[in-house]
Order: sequence, then structure tokens, then C-alpha cells
Amino acid sequence: MKTRFSLSLFDVMYSASQLNQLSFPYELMLPSAADLKKPDNRFSLFVEWLRTCTDFGSCPLPKRSQLQNLIAMLLGHIETQCENPRAEERFVRFKAPLFLLYVALFYNQHVVRCYGYDGKFDQHKPNPLHIKPGARPFTDLYIAQASLSTLPDDLQKLFPTPDLIKDKLLGKGAVYGSSLWLGVEPTYTPWHRDPNHNILTQLHSKKKVRLMPPKRGQAIFERVQAELGSMGHTVGDPKIRGAEMMQGLQKRLLHDAIWGDNHPLGIGEGILSPSDSLFIPMGWWHSIKSAEDDDNSRLMDL
Repeated sequence: MKTRFSLSLFDVMYSASQLNQLSFPYELMLPSAADLKKPDNRFSLFVEWLRTCTDFGSCPLPKRSQLQNLIAMLLGHIETQCENPRAEERFVRFKAPLFLLYVALFYNQHVVRCYGYDGKFDQHKPNPLHIKPGARPFTDLYIAQASLSTLPDDLQKLFPTPDLIKDKLLGKGAVYGSSLWLGVEPTYTPWHRDPNHNILTQLHSKKKVRLMPPKRGQAIFERVQAELGSMGHTVGDPKIRGAEMMQGLQKRLLHDAIWGDNHPLGIGEGILSPSDSLFIPMGWWHSIKSAEDDDNSRLMDL
């Protein structure tokens, strides 16, 4: 069995300098090449601010070499994406310190304070970080499936296996892995199934979940699979959070099939609030996304 937790960043600030020595697995959705060339695109504005900023507030700074390497990596993604003028949005994975997520949240809070969510400039609002007009919150950044076993021992102790699971529900030794998911909203996981039982626990903000039993969920995936195949597209493995389902046509079709106006009848839905947990049986299909019901929930999903 696998347990999945969402950890509030602010619960671990005391040990952030230690965490910055670790590499966390990030996922990022790069804008299309056409969007990256626009002067007001949110990704380039964030990277430019990160490159020139000298005041990161209370964010725990990594070593100077780490910061330089991080900026160089993000600039490299922009350069690579723009080499093909027709490049569509692209899903990428990389390793980086926790600082990147901290500073993205720090930046977003100041962007919203200065310009709101739509980037409209207000000359009467203070702008101490010199964020450029037109900036909008930096989104589509996710620490995904960071194994608890890679954390220092004192932090692993923050996530003991619940007695109900360990002793009564499944027995000792039944948990094969536990992981952290920390993201800048909106976060999204497409329609898929897991090869083991799964418990999702929400600790900050809210998530919306839709799910179906194995046969009915499989039928939906196969319908999308057939549509993609008829157009000559490669179909990803539904048991793996692969790039195919996170970008392009497959992402759009899976999203529309589950979250669109014509979603299947009888699909189960629930809202996870902080401290809520959901048991997802092995093989059950599910999709998870941020539940954006207020302005604060648009900053972080942890």
C-alpha cells in the first residue's frame, strides 16, 4: 500500500536550510514557444525576477552556486523550448532544492498583492520587490511524489504510519511507500489507476477528486485511447504519471472526459479539506485537481 501526504511548507521552515541540501523531484509545464516569446508571459517574468532579485524576504536561501545553477537550468528550458517556433506546451521533470517552491510562493503572494490575479497594474500599490507590470502568479510547478525515505530521519518522524493502517486495516509491512506532493495551484493529476491501495491525505488547501471502479474507469480511458490512436498519437501507460498524459492532446482529452460538461454519469466526486483522508482501492480510476473556491486557494496546494 502507498500513502500520499501533502505537507504545509510552513511546518518545515525550521529545517529549510537542511532541506535545501536535498534535491526534490519537480514537475513543470513549460508554455508554448509562442507564449514564451510574449513579453508578459508568466514563466519568463518569474525567471527574470529570480535572476535579478536581491530580496527574498524570509525564504531560506540555498548556496549561491545552487541559486546560479537553478537560474541557469530554468533559462536553459526557455532556450530549448524556443528553438522550435511551433513547440507546444511541454511537461518537464527536474531536481531542485526546496527553495524553488518557497520562492515561487513568495513571488506569487507579492504579485497578487501588487497586481491581483490578472496582472493589472495599480500604481498606487507598493511594489518593493520591483515586480514588472503585467506579472501574474507563477503556476504549474509541483513537487511530485517525493519519497519520505529520502528525507532526514527527524522529518520522517513527522509522518508516522497511522495505527489504523499499520495494525488493523492492512497489517504490518503493508505500506510499500509514502510520498509528499507540494504544489503551486492549480495542481492536476489526470485520469489513471494505481497498482496498489492508496490513501491520500490533504493538509493544506483543498482538492477535488473524481473516481470510478476498475471496469467503468477503464472504459473511459480506452475510449480516449481509441480516439488518440485514430489520430496517430502515442498513448501513455495509465499506471504511470507519464509525460503523455500531462501534456498535449491526451491531457486535454482526458481532462474533458472527466471534468468536462459531459462527464460520465455515476462518477464519484469528493472534496478533500485539510486533515481529510481518502482511501482509493487498488485499480480504481481517479483524477485529482485543486478545488479553487477562494482566492487564497490559488496560491498553494500542499
